[in-house]
Amino acid sequence: MNQRHLLILMAALLLIKFVIQPFLSWQIDQVDHLKLLNARFVKQQALVDSESEFLAMTESLQQNIEQVVSQLHVADRNTKLQVEKDVEQSLAKHNLSISGFNWRSNELVNQNFYQLSVEFSGRLEDIYRWQLALSKSTPIVDMPDWGLRKSRRSRAANSQTYDAKANLDIPVLLDNFIVNIDANVAGENNEI
Repeated sequence: MNQRHLLILMAALLLIKFVIQPFLSWQIDQVDHLKLLNARFVKQQALVDSESEFLAMTESLQQNIEQVVSQLHVADRNTKLQVEKDVEQSLAKHNLSISGFNWRSNELVNQNFYQLSVEFSGRLEDIYRWQLALSKSTPIVDMPDWGLRKSRRSRAANSQTYDAKANLDIPVLLDNFIVNIDANVAGENNEI
């Protein structure tokens, strides 16, 4: 081999090393970038295609939220008064007389519910009917514990009157919680 062939071979190797190889690397990077952009486009197109499904799910979630909110008291300054009124009316409707009624705390317990203690008396059947009505009531009032004993007057008069004490938990939603949910759902509708 002569020197001229070696120079041509060396020029070809330098051309491959410093021109063709970087160009091929750049092309591979561009192909990878285009694949990534295509994958993003496919995902975004799938989101656009399923917009009606998202809108239906959002509407369904809004209805579920409204249903839950309708079953709970909203914590405001009138909540306790309304609960007292509802419990008193319910007890009176079931022929039960109230002997004690007090809130166990003025503050929300764990920001989730108020606690109320009610003492009342009446016939056993009426007490059970009141419990059943309370379990079906809306907004929800939960009775985690209660006690029952035959009243002293009942023992003396030989009647069937019982004294009962019930601790009630009144689950509540905070006003700002409802506003945040409504704002989030409304915001999601606008973005789609």
